[in-house]
Amino acid sequence: MKTHRRMLFKSASIVSMIFLSIFCISSCGCPFPIGDGYLGIEGKTYEWVNSPVGATSKIYHNYYRDVKITLEEMIEDIPEEMIIKPLGNVKVEVDSKKSVQSTRNGDYYYRDISDEEGNFEEYWTVYPGEYQILIKVSKPGYMEEIIETNHDTGDLDNHIIVAILVKMEK
Repeated sequence: MKTHRRMLFKSASIVSMIFLSIFCISSCGCPFPIGDGYLGIEGKTYEWVNSPVGATSKIYHNYYRDVKITLEEMIEDIPEEMIIKPLGNVKVEVDSKKSVQSTRNGDYYYRDISDEEGNFEEYWTVYPGEYQILIKVSKPGYMEEIIETNHDTGDLDNHIIVAILVKMEK
């Protein structure tokens, strides 16, 4: 009888340890909590009012360590023939390429929504290192756009993004 109880106790202990391990790994993606890296985005979203037939949405992106280009300078560099207007309620999503393609099955973990004037700014604590990230902008009725870029969590500069979305053709 004592042997039976002892076996049940050991079995329960092992099951509890396995459950806690699985819970910790699935909730944070790693066997122990990490998060001493930085990921930040800021920018503006627009609608391309006079887009030609067949045009696609565009993301202009600045993330250079040596050259600091401001959001205002990026907006000034938009070709004059493109008539644009601020577009609100655009979803801006960011995540590591590896997480999006494998762990999250196409879902992005980090996201923000642009305000009515198209402005957005957000930052997060992420796992440390240098890796490829995907930046996705989308809004119902508009063509989404995704770009891939390098990210170094030790760099405290935001990814500056100007997104110009094109309405879907009817």
